[in-house]
Amino acid sequence: MIPPMMVAAECYLNQGNFRLAEGFIARASSIEMHKPDLRPTTKAQIRHNEGLLAMAKNDLQDALIDFADEVYLTSEEYGPIHRKTAIGFCHLGRLFHQTHDYLNSNSLFRQVVEIWTDFLLPIHEEITAESIVPKISRMKFKQKVWIEETDRFDAEQILMHCYINQMECHSFPEDNKFRVPAMDLAHTCYALSLLFLILKKPH
Repeated sequence: MIPPMMVAAECYLNQGNFRLAEGFIARASSIEMHKPDLRPTTKAQIRHNEGLLAMAKNDLQDALIDFADEVYLTSEEYGPIHRKTAIGFCHLGRLFHQTHDYLNSNSLFRQVVEIWTDFLLPIHEEITAESIVPKISRMKFKQKVWIEETDRFDAEQILMHCYINQMECHSFPEDNKFRVPAMDLAHTCYALSLLFLILKKPH
């Protein structure tokens, strides 16, 4: 019941309708209070939307706590370097960027890009190998791992967040206290190119 509520809440947040979003989040939080045995990822979904709502209202301290809790809960189920955990890292990075803590924000964006590159690269290699030598690749790769629709949406969204924020910092004047290194920006572009190449190729 909670996941559909969180989808609705995020849709309303994207529309700027905070009142309706807050209603869905409050209902989900009430269910959570009465069901302490909920899966960590379900709790993480609630923290995620609470963080987005707090960020939209400029309650940055609350947003920081919510996104940190999201990372902790998602890590509990998937581990700290999983693509699901990367969503929380990305929003923490956006939060630090908003508060002009560019060093910490870029560190988090680097982590997000590394997680997604490690996930996307084997998929791209498998697709490429199959298109060149189908028989050999079928022997070499016993189990296919394709990118699912939800992963695709997450990847596009958070990698673009990383790119936009890093590009802004990379464009700072040279005498600025912090500029995103060109290599970090290149790694983000590489991860995006892997994603778009995978989506372009027929499976």
